[in-house]
Parts: sequence; C-alpha cells; structure tokens
Amino acid sequence: MEDGEHHTFKVNPEGPGYICCFCDKAQSRLPTHLTSKNSPCQGRITSMSTFSSSFKSFSAKMRQAKFKESNPGDEAKRRAEYVKRNPEAAEASATNFKESRPGDEAKRQKLCRAGRSSNDMVKKFQEVTMYSCIFVCSCCHLRKFRNQVHLIDDKLNDTITKKAPTAMKECIYPEDCEELPADLLVDIGKGPQAWLCNTCKKYLLKSKMPPNCHKNNLEVKPSWQDNQDTKLTQLEAHLISRNIQFQFIRPKGRSR
Repeated sequence: MEDGEHHTFKVNPEGPGYICCFCDKAQSRLPTHLTSKNSPCQGRITSMSTFSSSFKSFSAKMRQAKFKESNPGDEAKRRAEYVKRNPEAAEASATNFKESRPGDEAKRQKLCRAGRSSNDMVKKFQEVTMYSCIFVCSCCHLRKFRNQVHLIDDKLNDTITKKAPTAMKECIYPEDCEELPADLLVDIGKGPQAWLCNTCKKYLLKSKMPPNCHKNNLEVKPSWQDNQDTKLTQLEAHLISRNIQFQFIRPKGRSR
C-alpha cells in the first residue's frame, strides 16, 4: 500500500494490476477504470492531474522494488566490477562524496528538504527583491543587485590578499589612501559598507585587473564635481542619467 497526495493505492495480491480505491475490485488498468464512462467509479476523482501524478510516482516505486527483488545482486556486482576496473577513480569519487557531504547523510537530506518549504522560499525571494540596483562595486563603480555583490569584510579581504597581495590596493582603494569615498558605500541598515561584484572578485582572485576596473583607464571625474557649488546631488544625477534605474511591467499581447 502506498499513500499518494490524496489517494491510497493497493497492488492486486492475486495477479497483475491494482485494487480500485473506491469499489475495491481488481483492475488491470486503474486510470482507465476511473475515467471510463461505463465504470461505476467514473467521476469520483476530483482532480485528475493530482491523481495521475500520485499514481505515476506509486507505479515507479513498484517497478523499482520489483526490479530489485528480481535482480538482488546486479547493483552490487556492477559496483564491484567498476571498482575493480578503476580503483583510483572509485576511491577519489568516494573521498569527494564524503568531503562534500560531511556528517550524517540522513540528517543532511532532512535539512535539505526542510529548506524547501514554502515559507523559506518566500523569505528568500523577499530577501533577493528587497533592494534594487543600489549596490556600487568598489572596483568597477557599476551598480549591481544584492545577489551580484559581496560585502568587503575582513574575511573577503584576507581571501583576496592571500592570492593577490596587492590587488585590493591597486584596483579598489585610491592612491595613498586605505578608505573608500563615501559615494561608494551603501547603507542597508548596518552602516555604510563597501561591496565588490562577482566579476571583479573573480579577476582579483586570479591576481588580474578586472577589465571594468575604474583604474584601468576608465576613471572619469569631471572637474565640476570637485566644486561643492556645482556638484550634483543624487536626485540631479538621476534626472540627467542616460540609464534610469526603474522597471516597468506591461501586459504582453496575446500570442497566436
């Protein structure tokens, strides 16, 4: 017996087929029996799509169990032959599997399934869409979304410095200064913080200057921005910007 989402299925113990969950009679083809016009159980299923999905899952489990029962040593034999032919590859595969899945496998799977609940998915969606394109990369000075940047903290700084000791100083921080300008810092409730985009981080870890780095002959700073009387505010800069950070959702026409 196997419980579907809303139905209970039974295998016919006396032969092939199933036992109808409504009339308790043996049927060789249960879906046909429930949808046939001459069947007394026709119309008893409220959602045929739900029933079909549950029945397919149940049938697959039954076929898999039947195959394992009729071929008990096939899987172990196949695995033994593979290990005999490729001992080094089998050992490396087992080591990588254990390293990537530390701890109890059953516990890991349970936590993985728990993370797929609807509440967690809604929470993750809200976190991703909470902020717009406001995060300024300290290297390329481009505006990014939250999932496209990393916070420049002590951990990230140490990681990049170990692989490229001079990358942070040459590509991010201004000359003769270890602090970033205030217009590059973004405050999301934890104070002004510096951010680094995924693309620039990838190049910095390879000890290379990112192509879009502002120090790669791409730094533009008009002289009128230095004067406090002519310096544009954030609103004024948005009003004359060629790329306005807004999104429009329009209904799409009916397709043929």
